[in-house]
Amino acid sequence: MKKIAAVIACLLIVLIVTAQEKEAVSISMGRVSLSFRVDENGAPLYEVHFAGQPVINSSRMGFRLAGNGQLETGFVITGSEKKAVDESWQPVWGEVKTIRNHYQQLLVHLRQKEAPGRLLDICFRVFEDGVGFRYIFPRQSTLRYFIVTDELTQFSLSGDHKAFWIPGDYDTNEYSYTTSSISQIDSRALV
Repeated sequence: MKKIAAVIACLLIVLIVTAQEKEAVSISMGRVSLSFRVDENGAPLYEVHFAGQPVINSSRMGFRLAGNGQLETGFVITGSEKKAVDESWQPVWGEVKTIRNHYQQLLVHLRQKEAPGRLLDICFRVFEDGVGFRYIFPRQSTLRYFIVTDELTQFSLSGDHKAFWIPGDYDTNEYSYTTSSISQIDSRALV
């Protein structure tokens, strides 16, 4: 009887560990790391660290759609894929002949638990000097045509970090960059 109880306990531990692995995933490159999880309400959250220090604290992700649709809570992680990319390409013109494209990629697959069970993928790329991400809407019968009414992506910065910015202009991006702390960005110049 004790052996059966021990086997059952071991199986429960394996199931719990497996379930926990699906609740959070992470990836890193050099000193930059990113972790992704869903909280107790199924809201997608991400964090970014540099050299072990937080740069972006836990920040929410998601969308609201016209017609009472929401892609902000109720998600579970159904899987993830990681891949490493290290390639070079040559621009048509510019200051350098060859550009290295080197990153770690994490593709997270999400599904809402309740009907209609909408799908959302988030693709993160972690470089040696930063992080980028994009949302992917997989083909699905429950989300063919939609209007995004609100994008809920947050960037909960851990401090008043240094920023490199240019004034916003619909016509050109040919401005000298300004280096300042985030709090000193001239928001009037960004319109």
